[in-house]
Amino acid sequence: MMRQKMNFKAGFKLLFCLLFFACGDNVTKKTFELPQEKWTPFYEQVLKQGLLPEKIWADAAPTAQKEIILAYYDSQKAKPDFSLKLFLDTTFVLNTPKNIVRKKVKTSFEDYIKTRFLGLIKKPTDDGGSMLPTRKHMMTGGDAYQEFSYANGLFVYKGLEALGREDLCEELMLNYLQFIQDYDHVPAANRTYKLASSDLPVLVLLIDEHCKKHPEKLTDYIGLLTREYQYWIAAQNKEAIQLQAANRKKGAFKSVVFMGKEDILNRYFAGDSSRRADFYLSDAVLSKAQIANRRANDMAGYDISGRWSIDRTSSMLPVDLNALLFKTETLLAKAYGKTNQSTYAESFANLAKKRKAIFNTTYWKENAYYDYDFELKKNSTSLTLASLWPVFVGLADKAQTDLFIVTIQKNLAQKGLFKNGTEDPFVSVELNYLAYLLVQKAGKVDLATQLQANLLKISKETFAKEGQIQAYYPKKPSRIDGALGALLALSRLK
Repeated sequence: MMRQKMNFKAGFKLLFCLLFFACGDNVTKKTFELPQEKWTPFYEQVLKQGLLPEKIWADAAPTAQKEIILAYYDSQKAKPDFSLKLFLDTTFVLNTPKNIVRKKVKTSFEDYIKTRFLGLIKKPTDDGGSMLPTRKHMMTGGDAYQEFSYANGLFVYKGLEALGREDLCEELMLNYLQFIQDYDHVPAANRTYKLASSDLPVLVLLIDEHCKKHPEKLTDYIGLLTREYQYWIAAQNKEAIQLQAANRKKGAFKSVVFMGKEDILNRYFAGDSSRRADFYLSDAVLSKAQIANRRANDMAGYDISGRWSIDRTSSMLPVDLNALLFKTETLLAKAYGKTNQSTYAESFANLAKKRKAIFNTTYWKENAYYDYDFELKKNSTSLTLASLWPVFVGLADKAQTDLFIVTIQKNLAQKGLFKNGTEDPFVSVELNYLAYLLVQKAGKVDLATQLQANLLKISKETFAKEGQIQAYYPKKPSRIDGALGALLALSRLK
């Protein structure tokens, strides 16, 4: 395949010059503190005494202003009968699953998933803790997951679409766009301790889906989608572009990895090596390099154990991240073409062509896509469902798609569905729904029908036994918004 010649320094300057467009009404950005900074006098003590799990404590909402709580603590801590547990009980509201009582009602599976899904929607809120308020209604994950998940956006969108809730589809997108306007990227979740980094950038898929029905709206999203792209290629401003050029010889700069003289691919990268609020005690025994890699790993979007060694996350070029950045480049090329901005349209089209060319030479091995370790210069040996994304966004031709489907059928099939990876026995509802969409798009009608039937069957059986559904089989603690959205879409199609 011929590679398009392009001066990337000039290309990045071109991106920097793009106009930034607003999204909805302007709002004042929240001034926030990380939980461990806000409650420094007793934050670690709570965890060391085993009073609360790390995430529950990170998400605790104070019952009064910070100054009042800290003053109260100072006045009580030296008293002989002081109890930290009783102090917490009176000064914080905890979002613990044990406090959530789910009534068992006699209803159909379809009615349950609809009611449960819509019940996860929450109005914008500022609880005074780690929650960052959204602009519009948001979809939470249930139980201990009272924040949104960026990576689950596509599955949530599909569920809302299946219910005919186009108003909520737009609000979902507007929340993401508002964060880009305020912070240049969408955080993994609307928590203060997640704001410094992002997640699998699925906004491009939501925009693409939405504009299939509303093509006239594509140009409305162009400016902010460009800003998210600039975040991922570390070209948000002139200073970042200059630093990138200065670090080219080192082989990588932030989330950008230089492949040869002209090509780039991307990685999950976290420059922050401080302890994470939701893993604060766990991180205490780790080195800064290990914490930085775990922060980067948190950006991967969903849990596929065994995909790579967690301590090598910053060395990995993920197939899914780069597939969605390719999709972003192609959609931006189309969008700028519609606005008659031919220079920008051509620039993004060339970026997409270059990424596609290097994508297939870097990732395509043994009839599937495998993550690549750019430092060791070799592919991962673990085949995972993350490899669905490049096929889903059109990086594979028909022959590759057919070979890929055969490969995952041979290596990942498990009880009529697909397990997450060769090293991960869990079956993800969301990723099996993505597999359904892919094989349906590829014209494999029989396989698509089987996946649809098997996914609904296992979920209905679980509902009949437990009165609820799961996001993973076998069961593990997880969000349920994406799984419910996927099942709603499948139920409607049946």
